Amino acid sequence: MTRTTVRLAIALAVMFALTAGTGFAVADTSKNSASKCKKYKYKIKHHPPGNPSNVQYIYVGSWSAVKAHKHNHGDKFIKKVCTKY
Repeated sequence: MTRTTVRLAIALAVMFALTAGTGFAVADTSKNSASKCKKYKYKIKHHPPGNPSNVQYIYVGSWSAVKAHKHNHGDKFIKKVCTKY
């Protein structure tokens, strides 16, 4: 195998490991990719009411939902991910 092939294999393995089990693709944050993504979800660190020590990472479908979670539970925004290209 050439050095380029090995680098490509490593990059694909890392990409797969980062997205495995999430059901979402990692959003490309380059300037040209903004028009490619048609739908986003937002990952937040959620502190459930009544049991704030039971922290969970959840996805919500709108920025207003992120703001509501922050206001109501003190949740923290983690990242924006593309779910549909």
